[in-house]
Amino acid sequence: MPGRDRMSMSLGLHEAWIGAYLPKCSNPCRADPEGALRLCMAIDISGWSDHEDSEEQRAKNVLVDIVGTALRDALRCDCGVRVEYSADAALVALPPDIDVAAVTWLFLTKLTAALAKANRPVKSRYRVRLRIGLEVAAVIRDNVGGAIGNGVNGACRLRDSEVARATLAAVPGDYIVAASDFTYQHVLRHAFADVSDWEFTQAMAEVPGKYSSPCWISPPAISGFWPEPLQPASGSLRSSPASPTQGRPPTTPNSLHRSPL
Repeated sequence: MPGRDRMSMSLGLHEAWIGAYLPKCSNPCRADPEGALRLCMAIDISGWSDHEDSEEQRAKNVLVDIVGTALRDALRCDCGVRVEYSADAALVALPPDIDVAAVTWLFLTKLTAALAKANRPVKSRYRVRLRIGLEVAAVIRDNVGGAIGNGVNGACRLRDSEVARATLAAVPGDYIVAASDFTYQHVLRHAFADVSDWEFTQAMAEVPGKYSSPCWISPPAISGFWPEPLQPASGSLRSSPASPTQGRPPTTPNSLHRSPL
């Protein structure tokens, strides 16, 4: 199928999907400026293409449902949020004018709790396992309505980095989160400061020939990817997903400030 036709179908699915989870405001309550800094989340189903068609479809349905559930619980409406799907992945760009740490806390805890619930009744080989990349940077729309920019690129490269793939393969859980150093320092460090069940360690994220940058991984990165010297995050101790009711969503300034990339 030509790329443009596939994109059109994807956008049509998105319009139908987003209305099922987030109500549309009659009077938009958030600004949605082009090129604003946003927290971007690139989410991929690991090993998706290794399954038969019926399992691929079931896994995709799980991804759509848990992302929708997490967004519904973290945001009151669809103002300013951008969501896109491809075959085995989702891209979420949060609105720019929000308490980003509190929303990220809610989104990630609800997402991982929904994932655990979805995986509970299925056989181990059919569990949906996710790599999640997080980056804060500018996002703009391309000429067919999709999201592009440094936020999208960074989140996707963190998600696809060697350390993200290796860590998910090494841990027993069903997800890993890989965040840029800026995103950890300005968002996640505050978002999970009072939550004992999340632990982040510093690592190097690399996509050969495309990307190389320090990042923070939860559950902790396997030792082969630790930078020298290792700089573990302070405060949090465990690697299992946080309970949706544990901890208190922190408060941070609504606006993020970052030098142009």
